[in-house]
Amino acid sequence: MVGILSDAARYLWRHRVPYGVAWIVTLFVSILLYPSDALWLARIQQMFAEHQKLAETLSEIGYFKSSSLAFAVVLTVAGLVGRADRLRRAAVACLLAGVIAGLCVLVLRPALGRARPDASLAPGFHWLESGDELRSMPSGHTMTNTASAVAIAVTLPPLAVPVLAYAVGVGWSRMQLNRHYPTDVLWGAVLGASTGLAIGVATRDRRRPVAS
Repeated sequence: MVGILSDAARYLWRHRVPYGVAWIVTLFVSILLYPSDALWLARIQQMFAEHQKLAETLSEIGYFKSSSLAFAVVLTVAGLVGRADRLRRAAVACLLAGVIAGLCVLVLRPALGRARPDASLAPGFHWLESGDELRSMPSGHTMTNTASAVAIAVTLPPLAVPVLAYAVGVGWSRMQLNRHYPTDVLWGAVLGASTGLAIGVATRDRRRPVAS
């Protein structure tokens, strides 16, 4: 796994320009959306008001242990039963991407300290302050699930559509349940995709079998 992380870091460095452009564009879009973040959130919630139960289900499944970890276990078992190294690689990529994305979330949230939509605190950023009500940006559910989904999509393309659709659904559920603003989900998706792509490519291109 250390080798995969090293390869992923090198991939990020080699592609630092397109990564940087993607992050700058995301920042620009976020700045434009920020003044109307709450308005867009209300519109989304109103549009999908009849699907509250689905949002609750997706959000519950979207926790790390029942998403990234569970998917990795399923892929590992399937790989062992079918003797398919490709499935085992996808499992490693899924788990690693989810873990790295989760660690990034743990660093970014306290640094930004953005109040959740349902917080009793004043909306906005409370820099370098912690607390559950100040864990809005980025969306952890979105970031970890997007990272794992993109990693699986890269290492196992036939599963790309369902896993990416699932990640999108999880991101929507967090807005529908009033836990995150649209820009929180946007950053979770972009950073998660950035992580998943690097780890997915690094895992896919490893020459030695995962079992070694």
